Amino acid sequence: MDMKRIHTSRAASHQAGGSVPSAAWPKAGFALRLLDELVYWGAGVSILTGQSWRWIDLRFAGGSMQTFLPGLWLASLMALAVARRVDFPRRGPITPERLRRRLRWNRLLLLPSWLIMLVLFLNTVTYYEIWNQRDGDLAFFIPMCLPVLLVLAAWMGQWPGRILAAKPESLLPPPVKYCRLIPPHAWYDQAAEGCVILLMVWIFGFAFRSNPPPKNMRADLAVVFGNAVLPHDVCGRTMENRTLAAIGLYERRRVRYLMLSGRAPHGAGDPRQNETLAMYNLCRAAGVPARNLIKDFHGDNTRTSVYDAVNLMRRRRWKTVVAVSSDYHLPRIRLAFAQLGVRAWTAPSVSRQWRQTNPYALLRELVAYPVYLLDPDYHDPELKK
Repeated sequence: MDMKRIHTSRAASHQAGGSVPSAAWPKAGFALRLLDELVYWGAGVSILTGQSWRWIDLRFAGGSMQTFLPGLWLASLMALAVARRVDFPRRGPITPERLRRRLRWNRLLLLPSWLIMLVLFLNTVTYYEIWNQRDGDLAFFIPMCLPVLLVLAAWMGQWPGRILAAKPESLLPPPVKYCRLIPPHAWYDQAAEGCVILLMVWIFGFAFRSNPPPKNMRADLAVVFGNAVLPHDVCGRTMENRTLAAIGLYERRRVRYLMLSGRAPHGAGDPRQNETLAMYNLCRAAGVPARNLIKDFHGDNTRTSVYDAVNLMRRRRWKTVVAVSSDYHLPRIRLAFAQLGVRAWTAPSVSRQWRQTNPYALLRELVAYPVYLLDPDYHDPELKK
C-alpha cells in the first residue's frame, strides 16, 4: 500500500474523532526509549548477575523474596517487550480489538513494576528513618533505591504500557486511543542503547566484582584503605566496615599483618581526623596485637596507599597481599597494584547499617578507574618528590 495513502487515511480518521500519534511524539519518543534502555538493561544485567540487592532491599520480606521479586520483575519486562509488538503473522489483519487486548495485557505486565516502585519507596523511607535515629551517621546521604525509584517513576510517567511498536511497513489501521507507533530507530537511538548497555555491564558485571583469596591461603599482608573520620575522631561507618572486615580476616587466620593506610592531616601523633589512628584504635579494641598492626599515615589517596604497601612488601620480601575496602573501590585498587607489578587479592567490606550501594561513590569510581588506567602516573608519590 502506498505510504501516502496510509497517512491520508490516518488524517481522515483524526478529523473523524479517532486518535493518532501526537506531533510531539517523535521528539518525546527518544526520551522514552532512553528510559526504556535504562530500565530493561539495568534490571536485566543487575538481576542476572545477582547484583539487584544493590538497589533494592527485600530482607524484611525474607531471603527468598530477594530472589523471587526481581526475577518476576525481569520476566514481566521481557514479556512486555514481546507484547509491545503488534505484528501478527498468519493471523489475518490487525484489528482495533486486537490492539486493545494487547494494551490490556501490557497493563497487566506492568503490575510487578508498580510493586518494585512500592518497595523502593519503602526502602527510601526506612533509610531516612535510620538516618534520623543515627543523626546522619551513615555512610552516604542518598541510598541507591532513591535514584532507581526516580528513574522508574519517570519511565512509568511515560505510560510504557500504552506503547506498541510496529514496523513501518506494517499495514496498520488508524491507531486506537493511546496506541502510539514508535518510529524506526535512528543512529542516535543505537548510540544511546550502546552507551546504556556498556554502562550497565560496567556497573553490574565488573565494578562490583571482588577477588577474594583462596580459603586455604594465609596472606602476608592485608591493606585497609581509610575513609572519613567522625567528629569525635573515631571511624566513620564506611571505614569501620572496612576495618572490621580486615579484623575478621585476621581472626580467621587468613592474614598475618594488617596495614592501616589513611590520612593524618594534622600529623601522625594528632588524633584529629587521623584515619590511621582511628583504624588502629578499633583494631586494638578488637584484640589485634600491636605487633601485627602496621600504621601508614601517608595514605592520602588510593595510589599512595598501594605504593606504600608495595614498598613494605619488597622490604620484607612478602609475596601475598589482600586489599580490604568497599566493593566498588576494589577494581581500582587491584589495577593500581597490577601497575606496580603485584597481584593483589581483594576482600569487600560488609555494611551493617545499610546494604545498598552509595550512588556518589559509584559515579566517582566510574571516573576514577579510567583515569588510573589511562594515566599510571596519576597520584604517583615519586613524581611529587
